Amino acid sequence: MKPDLTRITAATRRALEDGIFQEMDRLAAAAIALEWLDQEVYEAGLGAMDTPRALGLWLVQPAYLLHGRVPVRVLAERAGRKEVLDLLRAWARGDLFD
Repeated sequence: MKPDLTRITAATRRALEDGIFQEMDRLAAAAIALEWLDQEVYEAGLGAMDTPRALGLWLVQPAYLLHGRVPVRVLAERAGRKEVLDLLRAWARGDLFD
């Protein structure tokens, strides 16, 4: 049975569509930025995260510890790789939460 979508307003529908398209754009940009991920960053990330899935989610979301920047985008910056590596290694050691 097809859901009845007539109950939402046109403005609500536009807002939902905008949100969906923004999320799709963010994920597409993250997929491109993953080219900056290398084995060393991946292994450091697995030391900090429980699973590759958790690492993947962290890499594409704005991170508080990176001042709201998205980790895969930070990796593309000149000093970003070192910044992300240092953060992940500190996280794995438990240095961030003392």
